[in-house]
Amino acid sequence: MLINLEVYNAEISPIFDCNNLTYTVNVNNNINKLDLFTEPQEGYEVNIIGNNDLKEGENTILIEVSNSIELNTYTIKVIKETTVTNYIYDIPEPLEIQKELPQYVAPLIGIICFIFIITLYNILFHKKRSK
Repeated sequence: MLINLEVYNAEISPIFDCNNLTYTVNVNNNINKLDLFTEPQEGYEVNIIGNNDLKEGENTILIEVSNSIELNTYTIKVIKETTVTNYIYDIPEPLEIQKELPQYVAPLIGIICFIFIITLYNILFHKKRSK
C-alpha cells in the first residue's frame, strides 16, 4: 500500500487516502508528464505505468504497489485540456459601390459603340468593294 501520493504539477482529487484507489487530475495542455511523489509502505515497490507523453483528452496512469504477496493498483485519470485553435480570417473591407455613374460614362459608351459600328461597316464595305 501507499502511505503518501502527491502530484506536484497539478491538483489531485480527492485528497489522497490509502484506501481509495481512484483519483482524477486536470492538467493544462503544456503538461506532458505528472510530477509524482509516491511513498510505499516498508517492503513494497512502486511501478508507475502511463505517465509519459500525456495526450489531449483522457489519460490513465497506473501506480502498482506490490510486495511478494500483494499487488494494489492506484488509478489516476488525467484529463489534459485540448488545444483550442483560434482561426483569424482577414475579412476585407466592404467595397463601396457607386449608385450613380459619372456623367461622362454614357457619352463614352456611345462613342465606343459608334467607332465599333464605323469600323465594322468599313470592314464589310471594303470586302464588297474588293470583289
